[in-house]
Amino acid sequence: ANGPAAADGVDVVNISLNEASTSYPRYQSQMPRYSIDKVARTVPNNATILCVAEKPSLAQSIAIFLAGGKGNLRTRKSFQDVHEFEADFLGKRASYRVTSVIGHVYSLDFKLPRHKSWDVDPSELFEAPTERTEANPKAHIAKHLRQEAKGCQYLLLWLDCDREGENICFEVIENALPQMRTQGIEFPVLRAKFSAITHQAIHTAMRGLTLPNENEAAAVDARQELDLKVGVTFTRFQTRYFQGKYSNLDASVISYGPCQTPTLGFCVERHLERLHHVPKPFWTLQVEAKDRGEIFNLNWAGGRVFEQKKAVRVKAAMLTAGIATVVAVEEKQGSTPRPTGLNTVGMLKLASTVLGMGPHHAMQVAERLYMQGFLSYPRTESTGYPKGFDMEGMLGIQSKNRYWGNYVKSLIEIGFSPPRQGKDMGDHPPLTPTQSCTEVDIGGGDSWRLYDLVARHFIASVSPDSTHITTKIEMECAGERLVLTGRRPLKPGFTAVLHHAGVQSTPVPALRRGDSVQLADVSVSQGETSPPGHLTESELIERMEKNGIGTDASIPTHINNITVRRYCNTSESRTMVPTTLGLLLVQGYKRIDRELVEPAVRSYVERQIDEIAKGRVSLAAVLRTALGNFRTKFQNFVSQIKEMDSLFEASFTGAQTSKIYTRCGKTMRYLKIINSRPPRLYNPLTEDLYIMPLGGSIVPYKSLTCPLCNFELSLYKLGQKSYPLCPNCYCNPPDGMREPEEGVCGFCPMDDSHPIVQRLAVCDCPESEGKLIVDPTGGPNWKLVSTRSPLVACFPPGINKVTVLQESDESGSRLLEVDFNERKFSGKVPGGGLKHVGSLADPFVEGLLEYKHGKDGVQLGRRRGRGRGRRGRGRGRMNQHDLKMSFYGF
Repeated sequence: ANGPAAADGVDVVNISLNEASTSYPRYQSQMPRYSIDKVARTVPNNATILCVAEKPSLAQSIAIFLAGGKGNLRTRKSFQDVHEFEADFLGKRASYRVTSVIGHVYSLDFKLPRHKSWDVDPSELFEAPTERTEANPKAHIAKHLRQEAKGCQYLLLWLDCDREGENICFEVIENALPQMRTQGIEFPVLRAKFSAITHQAIHTAMRGLTLPNENEAAAVDARQELDLKVGVTFTRFQTRYFQGKYSNLDASVISYGPCQTPTLGFCVERHLERLHHVPKPFWTLQVEAKDRGEIFNLNWAGGRVFEQKKAVRVKAAMLTAGIATVVAVEEKQGSTPRPTGLNTVGMLKLASTVLGMGPHHAMQVAERLYMQGFLSYPRTESTGYPKGFDMEGMLGIQSKNRYWGNYVKSLIEIGFSPPRQGKDMGDHPPLTPTQSCTEVDIGGGDSWRLYDLVARHFIASVSPDSTHITTKIEMECAGERLVLTGRRPLKPGFTAVLHHAGVQSTPVPALRRGDSVQLADVSVSQGETSPPGHLTESELIERMEKNGIGTDASIPTHINNITVRRYCNTSESRTMVPTTLGLLLVQGYKRIDRELVEPAVRSYVERQIDEIAKGRVSLAAVLRTALGNFRTKFQNFVSQIKEMDSLFEASFTGAQTSKIYTRCGKTMRYLKIINSRPPRLYNPLTEDLYIMPLGGSIVPYKSLTCPLCNFELSLYKLGQKSYPLCPNCYCNPPDGMREPEEGVCGFCPMDDSHPIVQRLAVCDCPESEGKLIVDPTGGPNWKLVSTRSPLVACFPPGINKVTVLQESDESGSRLLEVDFNERKFSGKVPGGGLKHVGSLADPFVEGLLEYKHGKDGVQLGRRRGRGRGRRGRGRGRMNQHDLKMSFYGF
């Protein structure tokens, strides 16, 4: 029950809702009997209304619209400005006090002082009690609310209309409601729902007052507690573990975040795809044709080929023919559909790709434009406009604009197109301009650039589709197909106002079927396949939205966090490039628990939080389940932290004095060897680490490569014996092969079924379940070694080479080809030559061998037989000893 697989099995309807999920007033249970008309009928004369907005500038704007002008306001100073005036409230005269908070009134922290200390065991924090404290004590917001609520009969909540705003509503209610005079009033607390700071939007909200939603507020509480406990627990532990351990690790805090880390994981995943890409050469044909003195390029239908000879052959054939004949001409009218409405994610992506503006900065600019009354609420998931949206009125406002006003007027005259069917999520309408402004009005800079983009996108969403003509000309030359494609705009449609989406004109010559053109030149160009680019900000935002990482409001913050904390750098082309530290963290999490960095766990938690917001599950149940899962993961993380530490050690210490060793089969870059205990091979590009067997020494092996993974091979040397070793297959055994042994490795580190062992295998070892193989070190001291026992069989001096052949004898023993040195070999070779082929059952071959560390009576290469042939010298019973208690093999 520790991962998403188990988590997804939890049926949300089975999590009890009867638990006390929150101490908030249960306003939603009052909704069946609530109506704005009922509120209007019970409003007393000369009531006092307290209105609370989220920011001082919003409070001033709301007060001006409700009062009918700035001249009707009386503003007095308190801890925050308070705007007072008299105006109607649901048909009766009332006194208004309009003020604001400055964001959240409270922040969440651990209650006990010991849990706020970095010295406490981080594992205690999952069960640690929490408390809410004033987010900005010096501003005295709580005291301000209690003071201004005295004597008021109604509280109107003008906080932002999202979950965070709903949570702040209940922070305001907690302070204001106990101070109010609400006797005889059934609904003293009312919620205003609005999407823009305009006169119309504010008065529409007054006519549609509703009740606050405690479920959405509780969803924010759940996310806050989860992020606090999970983030602080992991961050404190790994920061304390690594801080000061490596002098060149430049990070005061090494943080983990349930959303931040999967965001970083997306960037690292693409980075590793680039590094693992192996370029492959290809060849293409560049064909130029000439018609009426005009030279144009033709595309060869064969595209790119991976055989140079084929490209050269086709080139020669085309040059010989010299003429291409038109076989088909096709013209087709196409269209590009107008965009849907612009939601937050779409705005962030466009700001990055079109304006080169980072998502965090773009969100700050959009929020500022909203508070100034230039844009509608910027946090929206909707791409479809709700029913009743005053499209004509919004277009009428833009018809007065000096930049696109004439276009909008013509659009209204001919009839604007209905918006494409997007998704209306029911929260806020798509992002739209609420005023007609000039660059001077807004103040220029990024504020104007973003306003200009949003306004043009809104107008484009109700403009006609863009149409164009595509012309495709197919030709034939020497049996090869050549293609020429052109495009020309027909009607610009929405691209007349949204310029970056325009179709570029690519003219083609006027040719008809049967026409011939002369080839001006045919050349062969060589290239190579290229890796995918680093993730752009736009692509990262899209992946986060798709996988449920963060919300439309928090996505920019998470992206900003991984750049501010130097886990990623943003290039000039707005791509996300992981730093060494970012790469190390993700690779380290994957070595211990992949789910810590993959999006599935957080996505599941987000779905549970959504269920809280819908009132289907309780806050307490979700916290209990999620914190329990993360507690188990943390315990596992602590027990395996040395897996991550080995990466840090390789990158921040040992790698600086390490030597280039062998080539990685994934990236084709050189690995470095770190002479530690055990030895390690390290890829500084991918931060991959390959821990080698302990007990012997590691040396390169003739630049040979593994047939399974293409890694360059090594030799594992144990005293007088050597074994082949593939670093990757040893650390990541292929299916069906054994895992690496813990502790000292006294025999062959590779599985006997691995191809690099099989190509050296001669027969089964008579003393173990292993194989007898030719020692890969080779000459001049040729020998056979056992993969699973101390048995060694040495050939005599005077042998140039021993080769294992594919053929076997009747007992299954592989044949050996022994090549003798005429001057150094003192014996006689059967047949009088210098080469002999035979298995270990061959009397001559067996007679060559001298056995060491073996048992008496060993007959090699046959299961039965009399072992005829010359006996080796020095054979006897091997001393029986416990290998773990000896120095054998060190």
